[in-house]
Parts: sequence; structure tokens; C-alpha cells
Amino acid sequence: MRSKQFLKSTSNFAYPFEDRNIQNVIFYICIFICFSSILILNYLFPVFGDDWVYTFVFRSDPPIHITNLKEIIYSQYTHYLTWGGRFVTHFIAQFLLMLEPWVQNLMNAFVFTVFIYLIFKISNYNKKLNPALFIFIYSLIWFFQPAFGATILWITGSSNYLWSTTIILLFIYPYYIFFRCPQYNPKGIFTCICFFIGGILAGWTNENMSVAVVLMLLLICGYFKKRGRLPKWATIGFIGFCFGCALLLAAPGNYVRLDTINENIRSIEMADIFKSRFYTMLYHYFYHILLLTIIYIIGLIIFIKIKDKKDKNCRTAISISLIFIITGHIAFAAMIMSPQFPDRALFGTITFTIIAICILYTNIGIPNIYVKVLKRLGVILLIVILSYDYYSRYKVLCYAHNMWEKRYAYVIQQVEKGNLDIELKEEIIIEPKYFLHELSPDPNIWYNKAFSKYMGINSVKVIE
Repeated sequence: MRSKQFLKSTSNFAYPFEDRNIQNVIFYICIFICFSSILILNYLFPVFGDDWVYTFVFRSDPPIHITNLKEIIYSQYTHYLTWGGRFVTHFIAQFLLMLEPWVQNLMNAFVFTVFIYLIFKISNYNKKLNPALFIFIYSLIWFFQPAFGATILWITGSSNYLWSTTIILLFIYPYYIFFRCPQYNPKGIFTCICFFIGGILAGWTNENMSVAVVLMLLLICGYFKKRGRLPKWATIGFIGFCFGCALLLAAPGNYVRLDTINENIRSIEMADIFKSRFYTMLYHYFYHILLLTIIYIIGLIIFIKIKDKKDKNCRTAISISLIFIITGHIAFAAMIMSPQFPDRALFGTITFTIIAICILYTNIGIPNIYVKVLKRLGVILLIVILSYDYYSRYKVLCYAHNMWEKRYAYVIQQVEKGNLDIELKEEIIIEPKYFLHELSPDPNIWYNKAFSKYMGINSVKVIE
């Protein structure tokens, strides 16, 4: 009797959340909170580091402050020849930095929301709206992206990682839909042109992700052909993506920068360099990717155990989730060729691993009232933990925002007095994970030089 009463009470607890209208309202509230929460953090995160550099035409002497698209194109042409091939992402960065700060913040928060929504749409294919999944995705990005500030809040970093990954997800989304639903088939010459141009832009974004996605698209197109139909748009889009990837990797600036790096490490044996890179990759995998991979493997085992292997949808879900996690790992492995491997370079790998996990999560679907109640309680607990951590980061960024605003005001005040060699006596101490490094006591460090150029002064240093 008691068990029946408990079952009835748990049913009453779960039922309101099953109502479609309520779910829709909750889902749109989640989208609004997602946008608003990142907008606030974007506002608090100061213009910093490479942002100071990219507000000017690249390597212009005397410095030319960017005010229009023509100057951005010229700047990126110089950048492409002398520093790196990421024309698309650095074009976005310089365009954002040309705008008013409130416009930058709105656009960045909007793209982050689109990014989360795209992961949701891929994971939740052919399912009803699921606010719990949206919260789950937001939480995974929040807790598992090791350089959240440097890839989502920092303008130059978000252009290189958040925006580039969003562009790639937008491009591969039609391939994903056709993989899941063979009836999907956009036609027309205009469609093919759009896929070709979109492929170039998506392939011209980020080196390790572009290489990995080329292999992903090759695998998917091979599957389409084996299934009996390889549409023109898929082939043309793939060609465009390969072309964009080639433009990215073949940029003369890549080799100019590589020569500079090699000059600095010429005395080190190649075996020691690769050994160092291997240990760096091992560190990143152990601390940032391993747990997500274990979660995926556990989810895959559960999925295989409880699902009918003969079910076509089941096999398709397993296949596409494996493609995503393999692509993420290929992007990670490609970093062995890079002379540097900062935390932020893991953004695409972790994103694709999260997508693989969420595809399994939405397709397991255990029809048990106790499981549903546990999910609801789990979501509530997740919201509480997320809110607490958000408030912790909010307080740190409030401190950073206020201190940097105070610093900017002080420098402007000194310039008005005619002092162009600034000494800063108050240090700004922030945890390294926020990517807001303090200026150096040495005025010749590039951070200090970039800040000096940005503020129109001769030099700046922090007195310890």
C-alpha cells in the first residue's frame, strides 16, 4: 500500500514537467537565462591581451586604429602573410573590436546561445523539447571547458574558438540531418553555392578542428555513397571545406611564425621537443578529456545493454555518436604537430565529446517513473551547483572589471598630465584560469607593449 502511495506521489511530482506547454515555457526561459548569464559575464570581462593588438591594423606603423571593413581586410591580408592563416576568426575578432562594447557583448552572448542550441538540436534530434537536456549541455560546457574565460568571454579567444566551433557546427548540421534522415535533401544551384561558400568559411577557421572535420565529412560522405545516395550539396560542401582548410594550413604566416618559434628552440633536440609535447598532451587528456571519455563509454555500454540492436534508429545513434567522439579525438591528436598547446585549444575536442555523450543521453530513454524523478532531482541539484559556481566566477570578474576600469581611468588621467611612462602601483591578482594575467614589471614584455600601444603611451610597468 505504501509503495503504491509513493509511486502516486512521485507520479504527481513528475507529471507537471511532462506537460508539453510547461516544457516549452521552461525551455524558452532556459534560453533567456543562458543568453543573459553570458551577457553579464561578457560585460564584466575586460578588453585584454590580443584584444589590444587587434584593435589596430595588424603591424601598422604608425598604428592605425580600425574603423571600417576595408581596414580589417587589409589587416587580415597582412596577418595572413606574416603571422597565421585564421582569416575568418581574426576577421570576426577585429570586426567585434571595432564595435561598441555593448554590441560586442550582445553578439558574443548571442553566438554562445546559438552554440548551446546547436548542440541541443544535434543531441535532441527528432525528440520533443527537453529543458533538462539544455541545462545539462550548458553545465557540461560550463564545468568541462578548461579555458571558459579565454574561449567564451575574451573577444579574441571567443572568435577563435566559440565562433569557429559554432560555424563548423552550423556547416555540418545538414550532413548530420541527412545521416539521421535520408529523406532530407535540399536541392538547387543556390543551395550548392551556399554549401561551397559555407564550406570554405567553416574550413578556414581552426587548424586542428578543420583537419578532424575533413576526415569526419569524408567518413560521412562515404556512408552516404554506401547507402546509395551522395547528394551534390554534400559533395560540393565537402570540396569547399577542404579548400578552406587548405587556405588555413597553407598560409605563409604560419611558416613565418613557425620559423620564429624554431629559432627560439633551435638548441633543443627534436626528440626532447616531441617528448615534451607528448607529456603535455598526456596531461591535457588526463585532466580534461579522460572523465568525459569514461562517461561516454559508460553511456555507450548502458545504451547497448538496454536497446534493441536491430533497431535502425539505435544503430544510427550509436554510429553518429562514435563519429563525433572520434572526430574530437582526432582534433586532439592533431595537436601533436603544434609547437604550443594551451588549454583553450581543447575547445573543439571537448565540444564534440559532449555532443557524443548527449546523443546517447537523449536516446537511452528509460521509461521508469523512479528514473524520471531522479532526473528531475538531478537537474535541480545541477542548477544549485551551477548557480553557486556562477556566483563565484561573477564575483571574481566583478573585481577584475572594477580594477581594470580603475586602471584605464588612471592611465588616461596620467596621459592628460603629460606622463607617457606609466608606473602602476596596485597589482591585479586573479587566478590563472580566468586568463586575465597581470602586466609585468618589465615594460618590454609584449603584454605591456600591447597595452601601451592601446592606451597611446610610451611604456607601462607594474611595481611589485
